[in-house]
Amino acid sequence: MQFDDVDALKLVKALGLNYPIISMIESTPARLITLAVSEHQMKAACRILENYKAPIIGDYMTPSQISQVLCETNSECVLFPFSPTRKGKELVRLIALAVQMGCVGNKKLQALPVLITETGVQGCDIDNLFVIYLRGDLSAIHISLNEIVPPDEQLEVVFDKIRNYLTIKNTEEKALMISACFLYPHLKKEAKVYKFMQMLKIASALVEQDDNNRDPYEAAELFIEELYLWQERTQFQDVYPLPELEMSIESRIDTILLYTDQYIYVKDKLFEQICQALLGTFSVDVLKSALTEAGIVYPENTKTYSVKVGYRNIVGEYKRERMIRFRREKLNRAGDMDFVKLCQNQKGGQDNAY
Repeated sequence: MQFDDVDALKLVKALGLNYPIISMIESTPARLITLAVSEHQMKAACRILENYKAPIIGDYMTPSQISQVLCETNSECVLFPFSPTRKGKELVRLIALAVQMGCVGNKKLQALPVLITETGVQGCDIDNLFVIYLRGDLSAIHISLNEIVPPDEQLEVVFDKIRNYLTIKNTEEKALMISACFLYPHLKKEAKVYKFMQMLKIASALVEQDDNNRDPYEAAELFIEELYLWQERTQFQDVYPLPELEMSIESRIDTILLYTDQYIYVKDKLFEQICQALLGTFSVDVLKSALTEAGIVYPENTKTYSVKVGYRNIVGEYKRERMIRFRREKLNRAGDMDFVKLCQNQKGGQDNAY
């Protein structure tokens, strides 16, 4: 199941702002909630999760300062921007341990820390993290307090809903489903009770995606199979050789495929269209990582899994576009013809694929 970034953020914010109650009924997550956001989206993610003035953990803080923040903050997420430094990675380990134990020393955790990263979590123990991938533009998202924190007189309604989910064994699924229960009063007031069931399904989908992303062993094979099925469904034929592009082709670069004798290049927009059917199972970044590990994607930048592709337009201008680069021979499905030639055949072979 796929989900909107805003729905995932509602569950996380509800978990953070209602954490004292969720902690009281011993239903907090056992792993550090981690939001993997797109480049330049960290500030927006922090703004969305903040209620009044959310504290921020930085690698300049002392252990006693971090303990104070985690054990004395009330009804706020504790925001933890990831720093890929040695100190930053050590802080991830320590805070993940605090989440697992539910305490710092002899002090009980009173707030939900949320790790936020634009660069992945390389060098950290992924087993201690619960990763939610948010790949869209978050700048326009706003989640109001009354959507996720019910008035006191509605708490009994929330507790009545919560009783249905206290026996769930997976701690993150239980925590997220209980978070969804805090959304119920507002949804009912807005005559959107159906949305409550959707939020419960999203909680389960986040857990399933986290599990799938930990072991994407079949992602590369599934992608190649899906590539050919997608071409068959769409009758895709917009393939063009480098290094020269006509102006009409250049204007559609987000939705076309470029190629040389060794490589195939596509923009992120087309890549996500191709693998749309897989995005309910794997995140975009995990797919790119699995394809890179399999030698299918060949990046120069492991942060974006992309390369700068140079070309000339019809008036001789030299331009460069950041695109995903595939090894052409690795992208072919066993027993089928070369993918570029397959697309060429679709449009009658007027361009000669080499």
